Amino acid sequence: MTQEQFDKRDSKIAVSYKGKYYMTGNNGHGLVDLHDMLTGMFVINVRIEDINKQKTKPPIGLKPKFIHNEERFNDVQAAIMRYLWDNRKIPIEWITEYNDLITEQV
Repeated sequence: MTQEQFDKRDSKIAVSYKGKYYMTGNNGHGLVDLHDMLTGMFVINVRIEDINKQKTKPPIGLKPKFIHNEERFNDVQAAIMRYLWDNRKIPIEWITEYNDLITEQV
């Protein structure tokens, strides 16, 4: 949004700045007054260009499969050890998964 576009709008609009939402008011000097939307308290003056230059972060993607498999292997191994220490029968599904995961790591 340019200064001219901002001047034509209402004196207050909602924008996102640095990942937080603020109510903004134009102070007439090429700066925007940022106010916290919850409290209404003044936070900072920023240039309109700075708001326009913000880069939006992409959403978080997936954990790499090898990291997931390592963590799962550690979880399965720890569960098997807990059952061994408690003299319990280990479910066959855990042993199968453990063997599958260890085969993938080699």
